[in-house]
Amino acid sequence: MATLNFVFSAAEAAALNTPANGQGGFQSLIRDLQGRFDPATRSIEMTDALIGKVVRYLSYKPGGFEGRLAAGFQRNIIKHMQQ
Repeated sequence: MATLNFVFSAAEAAALNTPANGQGGFQSLIRDLQGRFDPATRSIEMTDALIGKVVRYLSYKPGGFEGRLAAGFQRNIIKHMQQ
């Protein structure tokens, strides 16, 4: 399975690593991403399935968790699409 390495700026990493309270789908996704986050490199190895899940959640109407995902992933997704 192919993976892509997403590297985050300090601000993007901070948005991603804000604690997620609750038990919903967004919170579960955020916690999963936080668990994969490598603070030494500020990066996450992303599988196709995980990228698809993030993109799907980004397509929902704007809200708090969507904003956090956009802050952390929008630049990375666009960058990888242009390669």
